[in-house]
Amino acid sequence: MSEKSYKEFHFLRELKYFLKGNNTNKETEEIMLRKKIFVILCACHIVAFAQASGYFIQNNALPYLTKNLGVTPQMYGNLMSFTAIVQLIGGPFCGRLGDLYGGRLPLILSFVCLSITWALLAFATNIPFLFISKLPLVMAHALQSTYLIISDVTTTQQRADMLGKLGVSHGLGMIVGSALGGLITGKLGTNSAFITGSLVMGFCIVITLIMIPKNTKPIRKQLAMYSGEKELFKDEMKSQKCSFMGIKEIIEVAKTRHVGYVLALKVITGIPFSVLSSMFTFIIMEYYHLGPKSNGLVLAYLGIVGMITQGILVGYLTQKVPDAPLIIISVVIMAVGFLYLIIADSIYLFCAVSVPLTIGASLIHVIITSLITKIVREDQTGAALGLTLGCYTLMRTVSPAIGGFFYAHIGFFSFGVLGYFIDMMVILYLAFMGRKDFS
Repeated sequence: MSEKSYKEFHFLRELKYFLKGNNTNKETEEIMLRKKIFVILCACHIVAFAQASGYFIQNNALPYLTKNLGVTPQMYGNLMSFTAIVQLIGGPFCGRLGDLYGGRLPLILSFVCLSITWALLAFATNIPFLFISKLPLVMAHALQSTYLIISDVTTTQQRADMLGKLGVSHGLGMIVGSALGGLITGKLGTNSAFITGSLVMGFCIVITLIMIPKNTKPIRKQLAMYSGEKELFKDEMKSQKCSFMGIKEIIEVAKTRHVGYVLALKVITGIPFSVLSSMFTFIIMEYYHLGPKSNGLVLAYLGIVGMITQGILVGYLTQKVPDAPLIIISVVIMAVGFLYLIIADSIYLFCAVSVPLTIGASLIHVIITSLITKIVREDQTGAALGLTLGCYTLMRTVSPAIGGFFYAHIGFFSFGVLGYFIDMMVILYLAFMGRKDFS
């Protein structure tokens, strides 16, 4: 072999080893990244399960506490509206906090606020104290913060499925929490239920600190490099230079193409379901005359329906059907549920009607939440989620008062009439004037 040929052979051999070494390093880095994401997702599911358990443990006790304190249906609706107003104030800023400092900080802050609120409810002895105990909820946005973290560690193709699968853990928590809430409230009283919920939030704080990194934004950038979604970072970290309050950034997100349209759909279709949900435990207690244990079983049943919908159905449909048709399908399913709710005069018929209502509401919630994270910049995800879930909170500010008025002055059947009428109007609009894609 000539000297020239030997040098060429040696160069090619070294280049091969060099490239092989680089590929090995890249593969190792990608494996480590996947493991890190797996741990974060596990943590999100653990805290979603625990938070839902704690919520439904105390939620089962709340109607019986209010009844003991002499709260009327109208006043109960006002309490729920006040709670929603408090959360509405802090929602967008909690999202901005996540954009600036990562999702872990607002998630921990949410658990702290929930723990304080439920601990205060354990010592509530009068109606004014009930309202005061809700004030810490101004920064309690655990679901929003968890969505932000999941958005940071998933690709756009995976996101709807991953957000939907979070509903499985939430559904399991709803089942366990509802059953335990009924048992604890019935055997030990409402105070024990509130204290238990508060202690569960302490567990969530520990899991969050151990398993979720301080800032998940860099993980999203790494993941995008491996998945080829680099376009997400064309305006990378622009919001880092902005103020914490971020009023201009929130307004900018609201003006983004398609955002206003999607949020309007969420609000309009969500009002009837929100009206029903806000009065749900009160309806179970007053209209169907069920005690704490039976109330817990009904909530557990609904948790199973929601778990199956978000864990299996959402993932399958989002892979097969585009977002725009899925929104129409969701509204049609809800309209069917509200139609039969009009005649749901027994708890068994109500449980049957709850299936299409839960499926439709779960579908549209996950679709719109995922869609919002796709149509805004990466550095605006927190603010966008704050606006999205803020719309849900906005509905909750008016829904309890509407629900209390309808139940007290018209009757339970009016919930079905309201939902069916609104959903049919939305279906007609979407069929003839709605947008067909969001590209």
